[in-house]
Amino acid sequence: MSKIQVDSIVNNDDTGAPDCPRGLTVTGVVTATSYIGDGSTLTGIGQTVDVRTNSLVVSGITTVAAGSTSAPSITPTGDSNTGIFFPSADTIAFGEGGVEAARIDSSGRFGIGTASVTGKLSIDGSGLDPIPSLNTASNYAVALYGGSTTGSGNGIAFCNDNGTAVGGAIIHIDQGSNNLGDLAFYTAATSNSPTERMRIDSNGRLLVGTSSNTTVAGKNSTIQVTRSSSTSLNASILIREVEQSTSYPALFINKNRQNNAMQSDNRLGAVEFAGDTGSSDAVAARISADADAWSGSSYPTSLKFFTTASGSTSPTERMRITSAGYMGLGTNNPSAILDISGNNPAIEVDHTGTNSQRAFVQNNDGTLRIRQDPDNSGSSSAITFEVDASEKARILAGGGITFNGDTAAANALDDYEEGTWTPVIADADTGGNTVTHVVQNGLYTKVGNIVTAYFRATWSSLGSCASGSLIRIRGLPYSAKSNTDQYYYTGTLVPIDGPTTVLITGNQTHGIFYDDNSPDIAQTFAALPSSNTGNGLNGTITYLAN
Repeated sequence: MSKIQVDSIVNNDDTGAPDCPRGLTVTGVVTATSYIGDGSTLTGIGQTVDVRTNSLVVSGITTVAAGSTSAPSITPTGDSNTGIFFPSADTIAFGEGGVEAARIDSSGRFGIGTASVTGKLSIDGSGLDPIPSLNTASNYAVALYGGSTTGSGNGIAFCNDNGTAVGGAIIHIDQGSNNLGDLAFYTAATSNSPTERMRIDSNGRLLVGTSSNTTVAGKNSTIQVTRSSSTSLNASILIREVEQSTSYPALFINKNRQNNAMQSDNRLGAVEFAGDTGSSDAVAARISADADAWSGSSYPTSLKFFTTASGSTSPTERMRITSAGYMGLGTNNPSAILDISGNNPAIEVDHTGTNSQRAFVQNNDGTLRIRQDPDNSGSSSAITFEVDASEKARILAGGGITFNGDTAAANALDDYEEGTWTPVIADADTGGNTVTHVVQNGLYTKVGNIVTAYFRATWSSLGSCASGSLIRIRGLPYSAKSNTDQYYYTGTLVPIDGPTTVLITGNQTHGIFYDDNSPDIAQTFAALPSSNTGNGLNGTITYLAN
């Protein structure tokens, strides 16, 4: 039992507050309801201004024991395991119910729920799980509270070294009752000017460069990127990978039918291009991927390309690449690797070098046209055909065809023609007499300037052609080459016996038959029967034309 030992206690004022002029020594605990005096002679408490129940004012240093988690050195009345203690040098800890709740370590870092403080603020959220009940604030490690005024917000600010200017922030912005709100992200491009850069609104839309949702051409998009006139940035998305590997950056578009296979014409995805019409926005072009009927081992898909024509307000399919790899231009059902359909469809190939020229391959009303330099902008245009890396044929600008790399116009095959002509058997180059013809058949082929003319003529009589007159043939399809008196071998001429040549005067279409065995002897009508309605006179004449 503790004792109070004094030399004398005097109640001078009869107020119940005795004096101890010789001192008061107490071993143990002194419990008092009040104390009056300046405490100048108290030992262990230090200089005080006033010491009373419920109040301790100290102008000097107060020293307490370090304490522990279960017995803090500074505690409230009636709760001895809750308070402040000092677990190590330069460290302040806070205990609740005998368990450490928080501490400020020797580096000035603040930890909540953990004694292992790593950052300026460390929070151990072990035992908290917001997932089962996302709407319960007490399940979160950190909960920020704000006002309930629509448009107001609360959040986290990121400041410079002295905390006088905000360089960035994350703010929850109230959007009405029932805790609706947007989450906005701010950065500052210039000093003291945080600007909103991105927002996730209360409907889950990601808005970049804007704080409000925009519906474009009826599309209420989940991700929206907007560029305002006040920024130099582009409204664009960059997907980039910097790595020496076989991996690659990609944009994935996925259509999931909840484990149901894609059906014919189901759209896997699309890229659409829209613009301002002056009163609204409209889709003007589109690229889409559309499925044919899928099965467990087959996923046929087509790519379709749409544009909007002048005078129209909606896009029309212009090109399709089918699941078979066929490309259709102007048709949605191509039947070849490249199928071009339309009114006079054409392929144009332009040369943009020094001699700018155009070339076309065109189906013009059923006629396939290959055109090189239709504007005549070049002086020596040509069309060449090459096989195994070497030229095999060339169409010259002057209209001839050369072969095997030859480009000389003089060597060009510049004409080919087939046709009919009417042979006439007569006794003079012009005028004179002719036989009484029954059949006059003539065919010819002209290759370059070489004419091969077949003829057959029958007659019922020789008419007025005298037996001594020379046999002439008139009506050849082309004038002979402009050399005087050229002989051309015709071979055996029926019914004239033996080889025969024909003498054709230059620039003329008639000739005289000669006996090839006796070149100076011309054939006369004496060699012909008076009537021949069978084979008649027939043969082939090959000669040079102009």
